Amino acid sequence: SCSAYVVFFSNYPILEDQFFMWNDSTGVSTVVPPDIFFIYILQCGYYVHCVYANIWLDIHRADFWALMLHHVVTLSLISFSYASRYHNGGVIVVFLHDICDIFIEIAKCGRYLLVLGGKTYWLPDFLSTVAFVIFTGLWIWLRMYWFQTKVLMGTAVVSMQFDMDGEFYLIFNFLLLILYGLNCYWFFFIALIVYDVITGAPLSDKREDALVEKMRQEAARRREEKAA
Repeated sequence: SCSAYVVFFSNYPILEDQFFMWNDSTGVSTVVPPDIFFIYILQCGYYVHCVYANIWLDIHRADFWALMLHHVVTLSLISFSYASRYHNGGVIVVFLHDICDIFIEIAKCGRYLLVLGGKTYWLPDFLSTVAFVIFTGLWIWLRMYWFQTKVLMGTAVVSMQFDMDGEFYLIFNFLLLILYGLNCYWFFFIALIVYDVITGAPLSDKREDALVEKMRQEAARRREEKAA
């Protein structure tokens, strides 16, 4: 992702220096670097689309309201951090979350391609499992561990050494805590899938199990009505 480029290939010591998060974050007069501004524009457009898609395009899963809360919180973080020039911290948050999404989408694609034309193929299943294992490791490392040590530590502890009287500072921290709570919530579903993998059960999205079963029952009912 673009955030990975900024983190690893730019001159910003974002991960190495927690004090850098608050450098030049003194108010609206601070100029946001073009590369970070580009990331903010992309993220804002993406999550506006996510709100629309979650309501009108996607299947409403068990975590529908959690997803809506996540998208609203994310858009609020993008807005508040940009308005208050907390963009250095915003890039870290974007990076820690974007990397995981790549591998979960690969895992989903593998599940969708598992059965084609009535035949079952082993390669999509293998790739899906590998991608999910990588996704789980990255989730624990980035969203659970580094989010605490790189983001929350910087916003709640390191920031106390600066004169943080800018706009939205308290709101910014509160929204980050909500985001971390949502990461913990979704980790519960991930843990259930990991248990299935360990016990040899088929890999499935626990958020969709009840919905899939309902759809199967509805399809069976329609077949019976047509047969009658």
